[in-house]
Amino acid sequence: MNTTVPELELPLNAIPHAISDEEIAQVVEFLAGRGWTTAQEILPELDGGGTETKKRRLRRIAAQSGGRIAGGQEGYRLVCEMTAAEHNHFRNWMVSQAREMQRRIVEADHVFYARQPVEVRS
Repeated sequence: MNTTVPELELPLNAIPHAISDEEIAQVVEFLAGRGWTTAQEILPELDGGGTETKKRRLRRIAAQSGGRIAGGQEGYRLVCEMTAAEHNHFRNWMVSQAREMQRRIVEADHVFYARQPVEVRS
């Protein structure tokens, strides 16, 4: 049985929800010198979609920014402008979130693999 997944080489515009370098640059430029900035302050700068769509897009922009944009309970901030204390807090929060996700995966695996085998009908 082949357990490998082939790499898909798709153009950027063929990937749903892909974030462009221009969108990241736009948010980086907007955040420069502002300190912590709420999503509500950033959303009007984003193109297209309603508020919820823009919020999801902003989270993806931060996630795909190559580590340049931090997002957290206080809003969004450029990592290069953080104080040491801010970075430490952000880093600890992200590590905590990662551990929580890993815990949930392990629990779900235990439930999934403990179940009765599913009968496959052809």
